[in-house]
Amino acid sequence: MFRPAHTADAKHGDYTSSVALKLANHLKTILMELAQKIAGAFPSSELVDRVEVLKPGFINIHLSSTLLLKQLQRFSDKNFVLSSSSQRAIRS
Repeated sequence: MFRPAHTADAKHGDYTSSVALKLANHLKTILMELAQKIAGAFPSSELVDRVEVLKPGFINIHLSSTLLLKQLQRFSDKNFVLSSSSQRAIRS
């Protein structure tokens, strides 16, 4: 089982996977082509803004900002209030 990891750099998305790098030799296929096939197989979802492939074959997943806004709205609708210490931590 291959799990995506958080990216070190936000410009590369929210999550990244090296699954294509690990499978290409085993499947005897071209790395970038495999990565493109995997990325293209992601179903449409309001959770994901886009999926991109970067050399040598990393699959980067960008989460939807719409989803984040919906989650924030849900907190707001439930009268979610941050404590003053939490607010200071967020501003830092």
